[in-house]
Amino acid sequence: MLCTILIGDLSTRRSGSANASPKLGSNPRWGAVGSSHDSALAETINGLYKTELIRPRKPWRTIEEVELATAEPKEGIMINLAEYDALSFDCYGTLIDWEAGIAGVLAPWAKEVGLDLTDEELLLAYAENEAQAERDTPEALYSAILAEAFRRTGDKLGKTVSPEWAEKLGGSVPDWPAFPDSHDALASLAKDYKLIILSNVHHEGFAGSNARLGVQFDKIITAQDVKAYKPAPNHFEALDGALKELAVPRERLLHVAQSLFHDHVPAKRHGLPSVWIDRRHDRPGWGATPEPSGEYSYDLEYPTMEAFAAAARKAKAE
Repeated sequence: MLCTILIGDLSTRRSGSANASPKLGSNPRWGAVGSSHDSALAETINGLYKTELIRPRKPWRTIEEVELATAEPKEGIMINLAEYDALSFDCYGTLIDWEAGIAGVLAPWAKEVGLDLTDEELLLAYAENEAQAERDTPEALYSAILAEAFRRTGDKLGKTVSPEWAEKLGGSVPDWPAFPDSHDALASLAKDYKLIILSNVHHEGFAGSNARLGVQFDKIITAQDVKAYKPAPNHFEALDGALKELAVPRERLLHVAQSLFHDHVPAKRHGLPSVWIDRRHDRPGWGATPEPSGEYSYDLEYPTMEAFAAAARKAKAE
C-alpha cells in the first residue's frame, strides 16, 4: 500500500513498512472553529495510523491492546532498497512452499488413519511439534526433525504414525515445490545483490530445493552447519562471518523472510533490517509456522517475491 498524507507541513510516504508509521505534527492545520472537514481528516489519519500499525503486528485481542500500542512512539523511517548489497533469505515458506510439501504427506496419512481434517488443520497441529523437536534436538538433521515432529503430531491427534510414514515426511524436502515466482525473482535480484541462504534444513534437503530454485547463491548457511534451528541465534551469528567473506558491510545487508517466528524475531534481536514476504496474505492463521512469541519488527512488506523483486529493481534503477 502506498499513501501520502498531508496535514499542515507534514508529509509522510508509506510503502508497507512495519515501523514507518506517520507521526502527527505539533501544529496541525485546523479550521478556525473546528470544521467538519478537518475533523473528518483527523479521524481518517488516526484510522490509517492504527490500521498500518495493527496489520504488521497482528493479532490483536482487545481494544485496550490496540490503544496501548498506538500510543507508543514510532520512528517514521522507511528503508531504501537501493542502499543494500546483499540479501539473506529464509528458504522454506519464502522460496519453497513447505506447507504444500508437508501437507502433501500429512493429508494422505490422515485419510489412511481415519482423520477428517483439512490441510490447514493438519498444519496447525503440526507447527509447534516441529519447533519443539528443533529445540529438543538442535543438532539433529532436518530429516530426523521432520520424522519426529510427525510422530508427535500423530500422538497429539490420537493416531499412530508408522515408521514408513515418518520416513516419508523426513525424506520429502527435495520434493517440496518452489513458489512459482521464486526462480525469476531470485534471478532478477542476483543482478544487483549477493544472495545468501539462511535455512532450517540439512545439506541434502537444500540440494534438492536449490535444484528447483535454479539459481547460484553466494553463501548457504544451514541448520546442519550451525547445529541449531532458527529462531536460535546461530544462523545469524554465522551470517556475520559470511558477510566478512563476501566483503559486504553489515549495514548493507537486508534479511528477507516469510516466518515472523523463525526469522523476524531473531533478525530484530540481531539488529538487522528485514522484509516480510507475507505468503499467507490471502489466508488467515499461522499455518505450519508457530505464532511469534518474541518481539519482532520488519521494515517493508510484500505479498510475493515477485512484488519484492520488482520494487528492488525499481529502487536500483532510480
